Amino acid sequence: QNQCAYMLSAGLGCDFDFETAENQYLKIIENGDNIAVSGLANFYVQYGRYNKAAELYERILNTYPKAAFELGKFYKNGVLTDPPKPDYFKAAFYFQHAINRGYTEADVYHQLGLLYFHGASGFIQDFKIAQENLEIAANAGHFASQYLVGYMYEHGFLECDIEKAIRYHKMAADNGHPLSPTHLAILYQQPECKNYHQAYKYANIAANIGDKEGEFVLGNLLFFGRGCQADIDKAYEIYKISAEHGCDQALFMLEKINAMDK
Repeated sequence: QNQCAYMLSAGLGCDFDFETAENQYLKIIENGDNIAVSGLANFYVQYGRYNKAAELYERILNTYPKAAFELGKFYKNGVLTDPPKPDYFKAAFYFQHAINRGYTEADVYHQLGLLYFHGASGFIQDFKIAQENLEIAANAGHFASQYLVGYMYEHGFLECDIEKAIRYHKMAADNGHPLSPTHLAILYQQPECKNYHQAYKYANIAANIGDKEGEFVLGNLLFFGRGCQADIDKAYEIYKISAEHGCDQALFMLEKINAMDK
């Protein structure tokens, strides 16, 4: 019955009809099927009927932990009001409820950590709680959390630890985060763990992604010959690309090189 309802809701093997799909789910729900309740809630979400979806998730809140996570996202994004108005207190409540009920997907820890990291609309900013949750998500493979935890260790929100910053940024970079390679290129030039070859490696990755700061760092390494053979002509070309992408520091270096030629 659930599979039939899903196929009706997706128009698989049949003509799509909203009312027919909805009624199919409602028939199953009468038998107390939580999977059907979740299925119908997901169906409502696809069509922007968030309040109907929220009512269904509330029904299975204590028996289906993911329901609390979904409600948390609704309140975080403010989709239950018109115009949208986030409620970060309720969002945090439902994310924590999901965790307490055994929902262990990395994204719930990431979302809860973000709330405490940013602190907005009167919601408390608490970097300790933020980092605790973000590290759980990061160690579970969530690449956005990996980047943010690396950023926190890099800038000392609670503790400045360059080695840990590198470890988390490497996790994020390996998972494809577009900003971590630039941070690694900078971190590997710090006295604590200076390694210009690694800096050059990650600066190249950042530049290939098109990150203007990464391009600037690569230009610097080429200009000064750090981790590579000095090549002012190549540095100039990289600075030029970085400047075209909006990096003011690259403009300064271009002017410096032009002055050298005069």
